[in-house]
Parts: sequence; C-alpha cells; structure tokens
Amino acid sequence: MIIDIYWIILAIIKIIVTVSTNMIQKYYNFSGNSYPIITAIIAGLFAIFYALIFEDYNEIKNANYPILILFGFFLFIFLLCNYLLLKKFTTSWLF
Repeated sequence: MIIDIYWIILAIIKIIVTVSTNMIQKYYNFSGNSYPIITAIIAGLFAIFYALIFEDYNEIKNANYPILILFGFFLFIFLLCNYLLLKKFTTSWLF
C-alpha cells in the first residue's frame, strides 16, 4: 500500500512539473533556442548530483556509455521538438 501511494505522489508531481513547464515555455518569450539548451544543462547537473549522492559508484563504472550517449541524444531531440512545437502553435493542445 505504501508503494502505491509513493507512485501516485510521484505521478502527481510529474504532472504538475510537466504542465508548469509547458505553460512557462508557451507564455514567456525566449530568444532563439536558449530555453531548451539552458534547461537541459541544468537538468543534467541535477542528474549528476543525484547520481553522485545516491547511486553506487560500481554501477557507474559498468555503464554502457554508447547507449547512454544515444539516449542522451534522443532526449535532446525530444526536448528540442517540444520546444519548437510549443513555440509554433497558439495553444499547447494542438500538437
């Protein structure tokens, strides 16, 4: 029962963060592609701090780096597409 409540809380936090991020992206004007670049760098720094604090170093040594680089590239494409789509359409539900 505790695990179910934990996942529900995480899902609610994810929804709030996603909606807030989309609203910020839509209603604030950013010049060029500075918004996705800066947010990706900040998210990467938070991920590195999390890994250094909570993850086991032996698991980091055994990581498959080509796969990590590939998925990092996919994440970059995803963030850039979301930014460009939100910037293009007048309402966020159209895409």
